[in-house]
Amino acid sequence: MGEHVLVAVPTARTVSTVTGGNWEGVGVVPDIPVPAGQALDTALDRALGAARNAAG
Repeated sequence: MGEHVLVAVPTARTVSTVTGGNWEGVGVVPDIPVPAGQALDTALDRALGAARNAAG
């Protein structure tokens, strides 16, 4: 490879101790189920609410 090119080849696989599998092709179940279009707004609202509560 060239001077400014890096090639990374994974040599490990993440395995869940609970299921024995991984999340590739399956995904991760969200803590707060909302439609995809509302996910960012919901996350921001909750983060701001947590910050306000922490500030007192």
